[in-house]
Amino acid sequence: MSAADAIVIVGTGAAGVGAAFALRSAGCTAPIVLIGDEPHPPYDRPPLSKAVLLGRLPPERTQMRRQEIYAQRGFDLRLNRQAVALDRTARRVLLDDGSAIEYAQLVLATGARPRRLDVPGADLDCIHVLRTLDDAVSLRDALVGSPRLLVVGGGYLGLEAAASARKRGAHVTVVECAARLLPHVASDEMARFVRRLHETEGVEIRTGATLRTLHGTGFVQQAELADGTRIDVDRVLFAVGAMPETSLAVSSGLAVADGIQVDASLRTEDPHIWAAGDVARCGPRRVESIANAQHHARIVAASILGQVPPRAEPAWFWTDQYEVKLQTVGLLREDDEKLVRGSPLRRSFAVLHLRDGRVSAIELLNRIGDLPAARRLVAAGATLDEAQLAFQHPDHERQIA
Repeated sequence: MSAADAIVIVGTGAAGVGAAFALRSAGCTAPIVLIGDEPHPPYDRPPLSKAVLLGRLPPERTQMRRQEIYAQRGFDLRLNRQAVALDRTARRVLLDDGSAIEYAQLVLATGARPRRLDVPGADLDCIHVLRTLDDAVSLRDALVGSPRLLVVGGGYLGLEAAASARKRGAHVTVVECAARLLPHVASDEMARFVRRLHETEGVEIRTGATLRTLHGTGFVQQAELADGTRIDVDRVLFAVGAMPETSLAVSSGLAVADGIQVDASLRTEDPHIWAAGDVARCGPRRVESIANAQHHARIVAASILGQVPPRAEPAWFWTDQYEVKLQTVGLLREDDEKLVRGSPLRRSFAVLHLRDGRVSAIELLNRIGDLPAARRLVAAGATLDEAQLAFQHPDHERQIA
């Protein structure tokens, strides 16, 4: 086969690598080129804010697979290379070393990049983001000696990093501009529990608080909030979300609106270009999660090969903080009716979200065994009666919110 028969995948995260292996598993014999902009072999991101930051997992053990497996499966793995432009007419990907790769099909799995706050002092040293393996190693090493860490952002990533840093002995303050932690990704009931958990562990939480300025000489030494409060700090972590990495799509004229717009098969308006993972927007909103990226990998592989793609699955998110695991199935809305099952005091409960009397999402706190039932209930849009039966345990308490 010629290079023009190749399937080129830009991105070596869960979606890109998953698509490559799914293609091979489905019988694809075409050349497959994987382009990654980092020097490291493809690795898993979920451990970065947890086991890696805690120092429990060496960076090399985050690899998805042993590096020799890529060659064994016939993949051309090109690391530390940046795709800088697309020539859609000639079907070529242009790389930062001046080379070009022809493609028959192209998968953009470029993921997302961390947001950085544009505040005075944001260019000082000792300010971190947490997206890559190098980011995690840098922050891990910075936690030696019980530093004062300010985490800006009270979402999953910020709170995971706060928990890991606190367990390392850091003095941690979390600042969240919303009125509560985990805005948009957890219910009020779950957010209250998570706040109590962190405060019990010694983390200072400030909600409804906005970072205005970072002060220091060369390196950050103090953070000033909008209300004038000043916090002495040694390190700052920006954990304020991520932006889809759409630069290739934009420069080549593909439709972009908070992600690369794709249809249900993950195809863009160009019949030879697909998008998957955090960068892809399929439907009314873009979903960032490892589970979604893995599901997209299977869909795009089947779609490229003309096979029936796997059926849609409810969104699934999880976070580990201290000794607690929170899992969410489905997408939450502020106007959901909520049914609490279990006991927050026992650190084991579920929040069922209802829309028009049917289950639309479920949050699980330390209830790993209930995950299969939660997935079934959300996928089926089960009724309240069905949900109550599924979560009927002797120690359950009931509360309609």
